[in-house]
Amino acid sequence: MNRRLARSFHRVSTPAAALVAGLLLAACGGGSDPASPAPGGGGGGGGGGAVTLTCNTALFAAGAAVAVPTSAQLTSYAGTWVGDEGTQGGLPTDPFVRTGAATAVLGADGVLSYQGTAQTVSSACVETFAGGAQLVLHLAGGAGLGHLDLNLGTSLATSSMTGISPASTLAAFVLVQNGHKQ
Repeated sequence: MNRRLARSFHRVSTPAAALVAGLLLAACGGGSDPASPAPGGGGGGGGGGAVTLTCNTALFAAGAAVAVPTSAQLTSYAGTWVGDEGTQGGLPTDPFVRTGAATAVLGADGVLSYQGTAQTVSSACVETFAGGAQLVLHLAGGAGLGHLDLNLGTSLATSSMTGISPASTLAAFVLVQNGHKQ
């Protein structure tokens, strides 16, 4: 849901940005919830070694099927994901305009880098839904707006990476689109 809202805005005024941020949280269930630690470790931060993963269920709509990824799930999502960064006008029908490349590298230990910079993952959840599942990573850096949705699809050709770049600000969203696992 937050991808669709984010696509609707790429440049907004400061008061409107606060409204947009509130809408993004409300669309996902908003608020905060005690996070669930990953069993047996896992990973969730940038920098050296694995850290404990948590899944903040309050970032999702009530009743969403989300959980901390297991070690096996995390291993299946690990690897290099490439796509495009860009912007989109204020209307959902406005085209996505590519401004550069997007590269995310996720380790089997949960350590994430985006554009070569270590990221701190504030929440990592596997979200299951009719027809599939995706790993949703919320990032703590920058303005705290960054998140990546990694979907394995049925093959590398149908995998996808979308979301909001951690370089985003309330005044300018940088979207991640057209991504896939290498």
